[in-house]
Amino acid sequence: MSKYSELIKKAAEFREHIPEDSIPDGYVLLIDGQVEGWILHLENPEHFSSGAYAISKDERVYQAQADQNQGKATQWVRLH
Repeated sequence: MSKYSELIKKAAEFREHIPEDSIPDGYVLLIDGQVEGWILHLENPEHFSSGAYAISKDERVYQAQADQNQGKATQWVRLH
């Protein structure tokens, strides 16, 4: 079992409750372990706090990360 299994599970549960045509692709956004919505593309990481996760439909896990203890993220990094 992956250390990201709980995040992936929460993202899948969110997708189950949304009509498929509402979220054709994109990423479920989780902040502090809670689903906060979804985003279509992994861009503008500076709009997110470092530590936010984005989970794709095919279970790829990305995290918004900052450079050297900055509050705002500077990049999306694939973790799984």
